[in-house]
Amino acid sequence: MQEIEKMLFDGTDDDFRRIVDSYQLLLYSVVYATSAKADADDIVQETFIYAYYHWGMLRDRKKLSSWLCAIAKNKASHAIRTSEKTVSLENLTDRISVSSPEASFMRREERTEIREKLAVLSEKYRETVMLYYFAGKSIPEISSLLEIPKGTVKFRLHEGRKQLKKELLSMAEAEKKPEEGKKLWENIESEIHRARQAFEACRKGESNAICELLIEQFKDMEPAMLSEEAILAMIRVYNQKFHSNMYAEPYEKNMIYLEKCVELAEKSKDKAIRAEYCALYANALTNIGKRTEAFAYYKKAFLLAEKQKNTSQIALFAFWLGTAYLNKNIPDLAGAKAYFEKGVSLKNKLWKSDRGKCIYTLVYSAFTALDRAKNPKKLIGFHASEPCIIKTEKGLHLQEQPGFFGGNYSRFCTPDIFTHIAHIRPFLSNGIREGFSFEKDIFSNGKSSVRSRYEIISMHTCVQTPAGTFEDCLHIRYTDGTDGSCNPKRNGVRDLFYAPNTGLVQMHFKAIGNLEYTVKLTEYSVIPVKNGDLCDLYLPLNIGNIWYYDTYGENGMRFDRVIYENRFEVAAKCKRETCTSRWSPISMPGDMDEYENSIITSIAHSGWICEKDPPSI
Repeated sequence: MQEIEKMLFDGTDDDFRRIVDSYQLLLYSVVYATSAKADADDIVQETFIYAYYHWGMLRDRKKLSSWLCAIAKNKASHAIRTSEKTVSLENLTDRISVSSPEASFMRREERTEIREKLAVLSEKYRETVMLYYFAGKSIPEISSLLEIPKGTVKFRLHEGRKQLKKELLSMAEAEKKPEEGKKLWENIESEIHRARQAFEACRKGESNAICELLIEQFKDMEPAMLSEEAILAMIRVYNQKFHSNMYAEPYEKNMIYLEKCVELAEKSKDKAIRAEYCALYANALTNIGKRTEAFAYYKKAFLLAEKQKNTSQIALFAFWLGTAYLNKNIPDLAGAKAYFEKGVSLKNKLWKSDRGKCIYTLVYSAFTALDRAKNPKKLIGFHASEPCIIKTEKGLHLQEQPGFFGGNYSRFCTPDIFTHIAHIRPFLSNGIREGFSFEKDIFSNGKSSVRSRYEIISMHTCVQTPAGTFEDCLHIRYTDGTDGSCNPKRNGVRDLFYAPNTGLVQMHFKAIGNLEYTVKLTEYSVIPVKNGDLCDLYLPLNIGNIWYYDTYGENGMRFDRVIYENRFEVAAKCKRETCTSRWSPISMPGDMDEYENSIITSIAHSGWICEKDPPSI
């Protein structure tokens, strides 16, 4: 007896209870898979009793699950109905609590039916199906437990499913042990967050790899059998995969991940999610030139939003539907303007929330561009977007910039100033001084990030523009790497000039390739920030501040073959929580410590380009 005591479990009673809770479903699955006629309750109980009194036989604690499975499988194989127990179950009641594992995922009245159906499977298929659906084990875990390749596990699952009715698997999934399912999706949520952080740190390869592993875990799961939380988590993974893999594969091939988001969204009970992903998918279709299909999805998103009376979504999808009218082979200006006006008309309701303010800014940028166009019937270029500037303790950052541009000359006549000035995060800070510099990785359109250098050239430069002469300008230079991974049209050298209490007054860009142009301030209406810091001094962001810019080619001449306007207006201020997830209701935030006490400024960027009227004779 003394020798046996030395082999007893050497932890606490609570420790052993946790082992029981963690492994009872696994053992039940192994027992029933080994012998469909075995009394699983008794054998699982015997397994834990044996483990408790023979703990000393376990040499490697990392192999606990394999050891317990081997014990259970051996007992089930010999159909042991213990009649020679040296210790009764009652004597262990105060030390461990072994509830019926079977009852935790099977309703009593369905037990017979499930046994009969699973009994038709051969042992190897039954074992794999039980471990996957009832014990909640992943494919890699089953591969390790059974010591077979992952491909074999997938094949057995496939063959096992073919022999079982869908209703049975639905029943099993619905009754799966809640805490195990919860733990699985909590782990997935944690990994999604890690993928998002890697993506925001320009480590797209790492983010891509994390998403790939997560997809492997649940790609064989049936959405109809999953909880709402699980479906949304899967959508987040595929959405992150789409963005992380954006330039690693051709855009059209990468669309499969967004298509999966739409497919899963259709399974969701949340109609707002369905509408959101219809619009995102439509946007992607537009990018690959499938305008007819895109229009249909934009329309579907808008109608879903109207059905729910979701003001924010109605305004947002009114914007996208309006741009779809402009993007037709023969633009429908009246149709576009009607939807932009619809969004703008909701201002009072939108202004009640921070997200609503941002959406209003976006649709306002489109309405303003179309409304101010000199001759809309000759419109050949259009730009409407919403640069979002976050001010944190580290400085000013560009968070995101939803929007639309299209048509000839749009990239040059109405350039997006903020994609240039916010090329590096932070693009302005209170630590700037002459000689200050640093390097960091930035996003690129290639498979890898690009190294870029940030340096303060001067804080006393004089700059002449059509809007006037500005003294004591801050001169910042960004120099992107010149290796083969760089995009020759998007990477190069940017020289930026900020005038105190005015903002950006000039920007010169010379790409690695032949592209070169300069943007100059032509008109402005700015209220300086009172009692501000250096960020406020060089880029005052009071609501109502407006800047207009002209573009000049490498020869120093203005683009005058067309008439155009490039306008930026500070339209709204939002609180910190808006900075985390505004455009997608299920997106994941990045490193939130950076956003403490932060404010986001929404800027309406409105640009239009029209053909010139022929000269009068």
